[in-house]
Amino acid sequence: MLRKLDMAKPARIEANKAVELISIDTFYVGCLKGIGRLYQLTAIDCYSSFTLAHLHTEKSAKNAADFIFRVYDVFSNLRIKIENVLTDNGKEFTSHWKNTNHIFETSLREKSINHRYTKVRHPWTNGYVERFQYTLLTEFYHKALLEKIYDSLDELQTDLNKYLYFYNFQRTHQGYRLKGKKPFMLLYNPQHRLALCANNV
Repeated sequence: MLRKLDMAKPARIEANKAVELISIDTFYVGCLKGIGRLYQLTAIDCYSSFTLAHLHTEKSAKNAADFIFRVYDVFSNLRIKIENVLTDNGKEFTSHWKNTNHIFETSLREKSINHRYTKVRHPWTNGYVERFQYTLLTEFYHKALLEKIYDSLDELQTDLNKYLYFYNFQRTHQGYRLKGKKPFMLLYNPQHRLALCANNV
């Protein structure tokens, strides 16, 4: 059964250049027979709307840490440095205790990335990623899971990657920042080999 998601009111989060601020969230997709619960970790660049996502069968700090390394590697290969990450206060992202070593926060420190948090019980303060997840439900999951029976997580991840390629490189985006452009146009220089990097997550 798929999760029902109300579209969050997008927040005007200021980002003046590519990957100055990456919004990250854990999204409960639903439960699939033979696979179990599905959780998606999502990262969206608040400047370009370029998005990366990876599926897991459990919500954990280890998976969140693994994901931030994947995201870091994609942008690092393009010689773009992530400056800040915005998350909610979920246990996969923080321990809520200053003196406790948390694997996700430790991973950010290792990469010299600042960790910013949304306001508690105010999901719209992470509106970029919430809005994308609503789009993903309506444009990808609702269609894919009705038309195809998935036998493995990897199979679904492959189709998700294909949608992300479409979203990042082929789909025009409206709004005050993109104004009909595609996300990669704001993110990359033309000489970069973009498609290869998009498939790394």
